[in-house]
Amino acid sequence: MRQFIERFETLEAEKKDVTEQQKELMAEAKGRGYD
Repeated sequence: MRQFIERFETLEAEKKDVTEQQKELMAEAKGRGYD
């Protein structure tokens, strides 16, 4: 059971990182004039 919890927490952290990268990418695109 502990392995599942650790894996879940790892995936949550990765998901947070991906979401942050998406925000940065959209901000970069907007900064270049794309809406």
